[in-house]
Amino acid sequence: MDVEQSDVAIALFVYNRPNRAEELLRSISSRPEILQLPVYIYSDGPKKSVKGDQEKVGIVRDICQQYSNFTLIEQPSNIGLANSIVGGVSSVLKKHESIIVLEDDLELAEDFFDFMLTMLARYRFHPRVFHISGYMIPTSKQLPELGLYRLPGSWGWATWRDKWQHYTHDIHLLINKVKAKGLSAFNVDDSFNHFATLEENASGARDTWAIRWYATLYLNNGYSLYPHKSFVRNRGFDKEATNCKESDLLYQVDLRHRRNFWSDCDLPDIESSSYLSAYKAFHQQLIESWNPSITLKQRVKSKLKRILGK
Repeated sequence: MDVEQSDVAIALFVYNRPNRAEELLRSISSRPEILQLPVYIYSDGPKKSVKGDQEKVGIVRDICQQYSNFTLIEQPSNIGLANSIVGGVSSVLKKHESIIVLEDDLELAEDFFDFMLTMLARYRFHPRVFHISGYMIPTSKQLPELGLYRLPGSWGWATWRDKWQHYTHDIHLLINKVKAKGLSAFNVDDSFNHFATLEENASGARDTWAIRWYATLYLNNGYSLYPHKSFVRNRGFDKEATNCKESDLLYQVDLRHRRNFWSDCDLPDIESSSYLSAYKAFHQQLIESWNPSITLKQRVKSKLKRILGK
């Protein structure tokens, strides 16, 4: 693995799920390829309005403290995931050249870190690659083994200091600049209304970091690098989850794939038409799952059309 590991750090963001946090920490600590990497754990504080939250957060922190070689940063009160990630990533990148970012509800493939570390080294100075995604949506389409796509994935990802320095948090500034550059491309050729998420952040209805990061990439002509098969699975969408929706299940992936497929892959300098097509089809699936007026016959017809490519 040709990578300067001393320039890479891992940031793990936890909140109030002891079992999930412990599983991920155990998984990380068992990976020999990252034993020399600094690991920072950002623990968000409890919400005063949520009964039992302080106790759960305390249990999570007790678990984290068992990993004495990791650095634990505790928030005294709840600042939310968006503020936690933006603040944590910014802080880590003041000390290190690059970062791998994880949340506590993720399951990692065995070779997740090998892939991320190799990609961080290989594309360190690529002017268009701003982000590396460990997660890839499920798709029946045949994809190149690596591809560039405009949206950054937020489940298990990595970036570099010089790319993150472009991050813009000012939502109104982002809205104005995205409008000026063009909404159609921002909305993935009008296949999904990502601009609405920017507006929801401006109104206070939502507070998310990922849409700001996407807008930053869009305005700087940056892309995210994706693998053709996912290295990450979100365990928060398990079927037994009480708040699981039909659309959530669409994100489920199989983590089994050929090891080290990336060792001899070339990456084009432009967005992959295959990855773009896969995401457009996935957007259509999401929209259909949210629309109860679409009949079963229409869903089957639409799925066949996507599979057959017609």
